[in-house]
Amino acid sequence: MYYNKYVYTYIQKENMINSEVFSVRAVKPIELRSRQKELLDLAYNGEILIVARPARKNVVVLSEDEFNKRDKALKNIEYLNMLDSSLEEARSGEAYEYMGKGKFKQTPLKVNV
Repeated sequence: MYYNKYVYTYIQKENMINSEVFSVRAVKPIELRSRQKELLDLAYNGEILIVARPARKNVVVLSEDEFNKRDKALKNIEYLNMLDSSLEEARSGEAYEYMGKGKFKQTPLKVNV
């Protein structure tokens, strides 16, 4: 079994960069089968398991909480990127103002950010 520590870095609101150390274990499928309960308990407690398979068809095992946390961080980054591109569109005059009744007017908006 291989064991490494990695630093997971993600961006939160206000461009704060947060990091956390997490550990990764690489296991073979036969080891996973023979030590399934022990290894799944490790994954549940925050470790990430990589099950090494032939032809680099590896599988990652992590807890649902860890998956949800990483998924949320990724969605936050995507949302912040969308806000940045919207702000750039507004600054460059590519923004449209809704005039009501399905009508839009291209208007350079004053952006105070």
